Amino acid sequence: MLDRVRDVLGQLRRERSRVTFAAVARGADVSRTFLYQKGEARRLVAGQTIKDRPEKATPGSLATLLWRRILHQHDTQADLGHFTRLGLVTVPTTLLASTVALWGMPHTIGT
Repeated sequence: MLDRVRDVLGQLRRERSRVTFAAVARGADVSRTFLYQKGEARRLVAGQTIKDRPEKATPGSLATLLWRRILHQHDTQADLGHFTRLGLVTVPTTLLASTVALWGMPHTIGT
């Protein structure tokens, strides 16, 4: 099955067609579930999807990738602007709360 996935990816590249999990699944005659659950197949398609659509590749941490994966699983889109605004609000708030908690811990427990 992985050979069929590779063949379809090659064909889509040659045709300069948009690479999506759905397109690869149709062309390779496999389910999208197979593509998502089979690690090697997922890496092949995801790697080509990012090359095909660099605007969708959001640089960042593993947490970023997991958050975007969860959004995708719930068929929710978050553009880069929304993602950035959310990060600008939540990251400083979380850092401040964590710093205060770490600073306050020795004073609270007397260590």
